[in-house]
Amino acid sequence: MGRPRRRTSILSIVACAVLAVFGARLVYIQGFEAEALANEAYQQLAVTKEVPAERGRITDAQGVVLATSVTRYDVAVNQAEIAAWTHTVDGVAAGGPVEAARLTAGLLSMDAAELAADYTGTRKFKYIKKEVLPEVWDAISALGIHGLYGEKTTKRVYPAGSLAGNVVGFVGADGTGKAGIESSLDSTLSGSAGELTYERALSGHVIPSGKQESSDAVAGSDVELTTIRDIQYVAEQALAEQVKTFGATGGAVTVIDIKTGAIYALAETNAVDPNDPSDSKAANWGSKAVS
Repeated sequence: MGRPRRRTSILSIVACAVLAVFGARLVYIQGFEAEALANEAYQQLAVTKEVPAERGRITDAQGVVLATSVTRYDVAVNQAEIAAWTHTVDGVAAGGPVEAARLTAGLLSMDAAELAADYTGTRKFKYIKKEVLPEVWDAISALGIHGLYGEKTTKRVYPAGSLAGNVVGFVGADGTGKAGIESSLDSTLSGSAGELTYERALSGHVIPSGKQESSDAVAGSDVELTTIRDIQYVAEQALAEQVKTFGATGGAVTVIDIKTGAIYALAETNAVDPNDPSDSKAANWGSKAVS
């Protein structure tokens, strides 16, 4: 009878020792490694996105805007979420990709059937349409469709079109200057981007109570040219008439204030439209008069 008691005693001692080891480990983790483990978990959930800086405007000498940035939204879908979304129409439940497409096709100027196909699937993120107007996104957002998201972005626009396009230049898809003033003064216009780091769940949602860190973007500076839009326009029109009259292959007109050296107009034929540079030859993207 003594041996079983001894065996039980030994097992009890071993069990207590194992529990003591686990307890000590738990205390160590909670007391000494908690912060390190929390940081590691945060890094696994953290997502860092660049916050673009607002690009400076380009104006003529009288403040007429030749280049500016406007707000747009890129619309994206979480297909898994939209599949589970429902709402009530006249007391009847409706939802899913087909219903979402019915409600948003007109706003997005897209075919409802094709849009429903884009909404269908298992992807957690897919772009549907980019550079949507703010009022369009506001209307979509007001529908309360779970699974549709709008990413705020900016688009560079040139109100004067090809007028002084050879001087103003344009930006590329990455937002950096590729020709003209947009390129030569890119660092002045572009500013400095900020950052936003936040915690995102496996579903792709932002965790509202999660840790967030951010650094503000610094807007770029405006650039004022010595060019005067109205003089530029007259010069371009006169040049176009003379090129047509004499059957010339091209030409340029420069209007300068001889007292100050300020250039009031730098007109050239075949000037690029910065809103659609792909419609012009690369040879016409810059200014032949100065290059």
